[in-house]
Parts: sequence; structure tokens; C-alpha cells
Amino acid sequence: MEDNLRPFAHTDYRFVKIQKVVWQRIAGSLYHITFQARNTDKEYRTFQASLYSNECMREVQRLRMKGSSTWYLRELSY
Repeated sequence: MEDNLRPFAHTDYRFVKIQKVVWQRIAGSLYHITFQARNTDKEYRTFQASLYSNECMREVQRLRMKGSSTWYLRELSY
């Protein structure tokens, strides 16, 4: 695993609150969401995600810890 992907490895993050949402109308909707989550050690982190939605589906397009240059691209398990 690359070093810049380690913040997510073996860490259980829980959603805390949404900080900002930007909505973009395309062939469906694209949401850019900044949110806060905490791990089991109660350390808070800010994440950024892009989510695509239309009437048939919802999909996380990418996710990263804010400030990181590396995005997870559709490799999430939830």
C-alpha cells in the first residue's frame, strides 16, 4: 500500500457532520461534499468526496482526506 493511502487502512471512521456541499447539474447530479469524521481514538479528520446520482443509482466517484493529493477512485467498500 502506498504511504499516502495509509490514513484509511484499518481505520474505522464514523460520520460526524457535513461542512460543505456543492451541487452540479449534469446528466444527473454531481455532489462535492466536505465532511468531518472521527476514528475510534476520537481523532477528527476532514474528508472530501464526489458523488454522482441519477434516478437509477448513486455512486461515490472519489474520496480523499482533505489536503491529500491522492484520491480513492471507486475502490471503496461500504
